[in-house]
Amino acid sequence: MVDEDQKKTESDLLDTQEQLKTKENAVKWEWATTIAEGIPPSARGGHSATLIGKSIVIFGGHYYSDKNTGFVYLNDTNFLDVALSKWLV
Repeated sequence: MVDEDQKKTESDLLDTQEQLKTKENAVKWEWATTIAEGIPPSARGGHSATLIGKSIVIFGGHYYSDKNTGFVYLNDTNFLDVALSKWLV
């Protein structure tokens, strides 16, 4: 036998799932490309990127130089102003 509390919980769950479906249909995400002004950082992997306000902060990373040198590790910080589409110095 199902008690009233369990019925309410199941009903709440169904309402929440329906709200999530509605929200998923309302927002569409898609990739976009842009050409940012300024000098971008060098190509790299293993970096961190964080959105702070309207800027993306990119820190560190590494790239493969050559057979003798191997990976070069970076300790730099770069800022991309998303609103202006511009690399900041």
